Amino acid sequence: MTPLVSWLNAYAAELLNLWSAMQVQTTVFVLLVWLVERALPREWATPRLRYLLWSTVLLKAVIPPVLAFPGVETLPIPAFALAPVEAMPGMAVPAAGSGFPYALALMLTIAAVSLALAAVAGWRAMDLRRLLRGAVPFSDLPAGEWPPVFVSHRIPSPLATGIRHPRIFITPSIATAPRDILLAVLQHERAHIRRRDGVMVVVQTLVQIAYVLNPLVWMANLRIFRYRELICDEEALVAAGTRPQDYGRLLVDFAEAQPARILQTGTCFFETRRGFVERISELFSLGTRQTLRWKHYAAVVIVALLILPLSWQCGDPSSEADVKEPITHESTIPVSADDYDPNVDQAAEIIGGLDAIRQNLEYPEDAMRKGIQGMVIVQVIVGKDGRGSGHEVLKGQDPGLDQAALDAVKTLRFKPAAYRGDTRVSTLKIPIKFKLQ
Repeated sequence: MTPLVSWLNAYAAELLNLWSAMQVQTTVFVLLVWLVERALPREWATPRLRYLLWSTVLLKAVIPPVLAFPGVETLPIPAFALAPVEAMPGMAVPAAGSGFPYALALMLTIAAVSLALAAVAGWRAMDLRRLLRGAVPFSDLPAGEWPPVFVSHRIPSPLATGIRHPRIFITPSIATAPRDILLAVLQHERAHIRRRDGVMVVVQTLVQIAYVLNPLVWMANLRIFRYRELICDEEALVAAGTRPQDYGRLLVDFAEAQPARILQTGTCFFETRRGFVERISELFSLGTRQTLRWKHYAAVVIVALLILPLSWQCGDPSSEADVKEPITHESTIPVSADDYDPNVDQAAEIIGGLDAIRQNLEYPEDAMRKGIQGMVIVQVIVGKDGRGSGHEVLKGQDPGLDQAALDAVKTLRFKPAAYRGDTRVSTLKIPIKFKLQ
């Protein structure tokens, strides 16, 4: 087994638990944001407020479970987590043998889907750069300070690209449009640049790749895109003085030219084909909106504060700390000097991997009733023939848990350690975490 596969096998269950917890917590948070948005008074629900509200989803998506709460004691459910052990002289890493654990298979599947979406995003970014080649500078700019503006006949609608060196690209029809329309489009794209929306697009793309299987995150990203366009529409109309009906007609003209997309690269005049419908309706409500003050943003602050209680981790903090403590207990089991060599280039492996332990591990009923949980570390000597002997509890928690861990380890068979092709006797320390959740 290669070191990479051994590492993935050792950490697959832990990574899958972390991934699942973040998916569930983010899903709950998205539903909460949706309910808060629905509850907002109509005069408060401006694109700017809704954009800030949905942007909190991105913050929640990147915060892993950081708060620890005690497990539920009324209905204990036995769960076993086997922490990986670092490879050291005389101490090998439990790894999978011929079996292929479901946790590893599931994590590899999720990783493959995420990598596929990342490849799509990368391809779209390169394809956009290809389309923008050959764009010619546009010199007939309205008065004012403008970033570099180019005209490209290969893009369906205006867009802004770049973070450090932003540029605006417009279509030939916009370049020859009336001055008020040209000014509105340029102001729209300059609003994206001024707001640093390119950075947000990158963050959204990374979050979407990590949550590729979560449809609610897709929905949240779509809303963030749409509200951002509404904000820039509003700023463009105010700065350019263009009539809403003229600007709305421009949206209609470009709607059919905008291709469907699952990921957006850079800022763009449209995010979906149907998004312009909501944008047009918003154009005619600019003068009727209530001026928002800081008190109106209390909903965003409250939702943001709810990120922490929705970033929980279930478990016993003290037992987690046990995993990180160095094992200083010296074994009293005699080992023959003729057979033992601390230098190994191939660690001993558990045949069947961690699942072989789980299949033979039983949570003592007495310990469950008393709510006893914690880490038990069992040491076993792995002989040249792969048989285990000299089983010893290095760190115990309770006689019942200690015996259960010993019984499970005694059923194991091993692939012996090796040094330059010759088998070696080695010791293996196996941490087994008994947890009620």
